[in-house]
Amino acid sequence: MVAREDYDQVIDEYHRLQEANRPLPDYTKPWIATALLARKQPRQALTVLASIPIPPVQQDDDRFSTEFYALLESDQYHQAGEHLAQRIPLGKPLSGGFLSNNLTIVG
Repeated sequence: MVAREDYDQVIDEYHRLQEANRPLPDYTKPWIATALLARKQPRQALTVLASIPIPPVQQDDDRFSTEFYALLESDQYHQAGEHLAQRIPLGKPLSGGFLSNNLTIVG
């Protein structure tokens, strides 16, 4: 459903399963968060992602970027920078520069 951009159906199914107290497999949660983010619900997306017990350094790229953008969309800029810093060591070359100590790209 996410691949077809049927975000409303994903969100409706998520709420239906929540109301029925049905557990969700962790692998489905990034898709749910993507749908929530697409529908301008970044704080709910962060809540869903927070329920997955995987540290940022071990997250796949889709999950990591969804959480990063959800932090940005919910005006949590410092947390977004910290999230990025957990994944990219300071001084590691990035496109156009490197990540400095104050979590900005320099170069």
